Amino acid sequence: MHNLLRLDFFKAISMALTMKTTLMIEDTILKKAKEQAAARDTTVSELVNQSLRSYLHASPANASEVRAFSMPVFGEAARVTTGVSPAQMAELRDDGR
Repeated sequence: MHNLLRLDFFKAISMALTMKTTLMIEDTILKKAKEQAAARDTTVSELVNQSLRSYLHASPANASEVRAFSMPVFGEAARVTTGVSPAQMAELRDDGR
């Protein structure tokens, strides 16, 4: 009886810390995932969790591969930032049309 309560406690904790979801996985990938999970004596869910953890925590091999995000700026701020007036921007935009 004591072991049964303990098992239910751990099941409840596990359910509280995870979210059930549906994924659309290609048949060939799912087949390989099932084979890998069986070979590692684990579940497909745990294999997916481990794979996502590894992917999300991986850092790029080369920092120069990471491109900085640049937000386009319009209006008065663009002229001040770039030194290009709205008229010059329109001319550049329309050039070659």
